[in-house]
Amino acid sequence: MTDVLVRPFLERTGERLTVHFHYGQSRAMNATARVVAVIAGNQGGKTLLGPPWLHQEIERRGAGDYLAASATFRLFKLKMLP
Repeated sequence: MTDVLVRPFLERTGERLTVHFHYGQSRAMNATARVVAVIAGNQGGKTLLGPPWLHQEIERRGAGDYLAASATFRLFKLKMLP
């Protein structure tokens, strides 16, 4: 049996924070389309992707109105708020 190394989603090294995306998340992060849909099953990494993707979009597109939404406030509080 071969052991598979799975890196944590977030990794802190000193003052540096590194985000390790899987293939599907990387595709969303690199997408240049106006509308990006991330469609996956349970535990597919959709919710974890939200904050770094939104941060990237704000950095890329500048000032304006942005919306973050979630199915429940509990999920929003758990995954989206700092």
